[in-house]
Amino acid sequence: MSLIPLSLETVKDLDGGRPSLAFSHAVEQCVLDCKDRPMDERARKISLEFSLSPVAEESDVAGVFNLASVEGGFKIKVAMPNRQTKTYSFGINRQGKLFFSETSPGNVAQTTFEDVDPESGRVKRDLEE
Repeated sequence: MSLIPLSLETVKDLDGGRPSLAFSHAVEQCVLDCKDRPMDERARKISLEFSLSPVAEESDVAGVFNLASVEGGFKIKVAMPNRQTKTYSFGINRQGKLFFSETSPGNVAQTTFEDVDPESGRVKRDLEE
C-alpha cells in the first residue's frame, strides 16, 4: 500500500479519479451550454469545494483527545444562467384559464381574417375550452 500526498496534481489518483472526473464533467456541461447559447454572455461558474473535518481519538489521559485523522470530501458546483423565454401575451376566459394566439403569441388580441365572421364582420373567438 502506498500513501500519496494530497495535492491538486494527485486528485486524479484519488478514488479512481472520481473527483477529477466530476470536475471535468462540470466543465463539459458549461462548454455545452456556451455552445447552445453563444449570445448569452453571462458567466458559467464551476466551484470546486474541499471540506475537511477532524476525527478525534481519546488519548491515554482521560478527557484528552488527539487528532486521529481527517475526513474530507469534494463538492463540485455548477452555476449556469437560467433559461428563459420571451414574454408572451395571454388572455383569460370566464373559467379562469389562460389562452394565447397561435399566430401571434406576442399579442393575444391580434386577429386574422379567419377570426372574422363573414356575415356579421365581427371577430369570433372560442374561449370556452
